[in-house]
Amino acid sequence: MESGGRLKIIANLPYSISNPLLFKLLACKDIMDYAVLMLQKEVAQRLSAHPGTKEYGVLSVLLGSCAEVETLLKIGPEQFHPRPKVDSLLVRITFNPPSKLVRQLPTHDIKLLKAIVKGAFGQRRKTLVNALAATGIAQLDKEGIRRILSVVGLEESRRPDQLTVSEYINLARAYAEMLDGSL
Repeated sequence: MESGGRLKIIANLPYSISNPLLFKLLACKDIMDYAVLMLQKEVAQRLSAHPGTKEYGVLSVLLGSCAEVETLLKIGPEQFHPRPKVDSLLVRITFNPPSKLVRQLPTHDIKLLKAIVKGAFGQRRKTLVNALAATGIAQLDKEGIRRILSVVGLEESRRPDQLTVSEYINLARAYAEMLDGSL
């Protein structure tokens, strides 16, 4: 077997470690090819949720920025012994796919994107300007955040769960430009 290639992971993991593992895979996205994972149904549905749904959140945005998620198989509790109390889904997460969707997204700093998205979704029922102000990212006041939102064409009254992956990436790029002084 040749070493040094991109990683491929296939796992039926304890559901209690799903979120930490998914964030670890995101951190290693540049060396990942794909992961095929059996996940609790509710967790798997969050991975490819769309804006405006209750499932849409941090993992939806972060994975949407660098991966495609495909549901391969629904697995009921009756397929296990002992039977769990939850349904499961087998999903394939393909990192940095050559698809049209991901190629069209602008390049971005995943760490800054993660900080913005986690901060915004931590206040998901607030307006975007208030949610971002509460994060403390870049120590910007509401006026600075309004300026960034204006630059990227986002209405400050929108809520964090209404932004698309692309809008979050544009927001992160504007934050980066503000931090380096070019905005």
